[in-house]
Amino acid sequence: MSGDAVGKLVGVDVHRAWPHEALAFTPWLAANLDELSDVIGIPLELQGTEVQVGGFAADILATDATNGTGVLIENQLTGSDHKHLGQIMTYLAGLDVSAVVWIATSFTEPHLSAIKWLNDHSDDGFAFIAVRLSAVRIGDSAIAPMLTVEARPNNWERDLASAAKAASGQISALGQSRLSFWKGLLERHPGLHEGRDAQALSSRWYPVAGTDLNVVLYKSAEGGGVFLRGPRGEPREQTYSRLNEVADSIQAELGDAPGDGYSRWIHDDDPIAVYDWLSDMLNRYRTAVAAAVSHNGENVLAGDTGPGTADELL
Repeated sequence: MSGDAVGKLVGVDVHRAWPHEALAFTPWLAANLDELSDVIGIPLELQGTEVQVGGFAADILATDATNGTGVLIENQLTGSDHKHLGQIMTYLAGLDVSAVVWIATSFTEPHLSAIKWLNDHSDDGFAFIAVRLSAVRIGDSAIAPMLTVEARPNNWERDLASAAKAASGQISALGQSRLSFWKGLLERHPGLHEGRDAQALSSRWYPVAGTDLNVVLYKSAEGGGVFLRGPRGEPREQTYSRLNEVADSIQAELGDAPGDGYSRWIHDDDPIAVYDWLSDMLNRYRTAVAAAVSHNGENVLAGDTGPGTADELL
């Protein structure tokens, strides 16, 4: 008895996915900040792109959703160089940020040493993070991004956990709004606790039994939304590629709620209406995926069925 064909993961020149840094990669990353959030452990929200600082333009300025502080993201589709390091230092003089994420296709030892020195000599709560960008594909599949942390502060995971606990007592106005929203949802639909209290984050992740997928509920300025995600760290494109075989079945179960692909959303000023809609859509998403698994077998969607800690991320 033979199983499904197994492909080989191969590296791809990043320029095939993003021909131009400012015109291709920066817009893509700005629209997919959750990919970076998964890797560095900071839930990010976009503030702006090509932000003017002096005579330069910072690639992306984001916000740490847990505490409202700024995060500077500097990109390059080449190996690290002194020019970009110098620009980062210039931006720091003109921007109020608590973390810097430098993305490059490779990092020299001197640049990694510089980042280590900056982390060792910066105030507590400030972070310099180096992330290596690469691209891969299997056979003729779509190109998938790979983001790998090359340098970060010592005890980074412990510090993130401590910061999250500390933030509970000093949450920003944005965080307070989110916390209130999720508390309201859980009060109206207690079954959605699933062992996790409300947090000051933009989203709540719910695992789908029998698969490694998650249904993500999120709060937006105009209402709320829901979408599918794979396991932590898996690029969205890779998740959706795995769903190709059961896409029609899932879409049929989801029906005609406003949205596209595996995303749906609601624009409503009435929080009760949004709460009820989110609860209903969570059940519909879980039912849709479960039906697809039952009909097509678990070769596509089966995976780690543990509860996970996805609520820590965007």
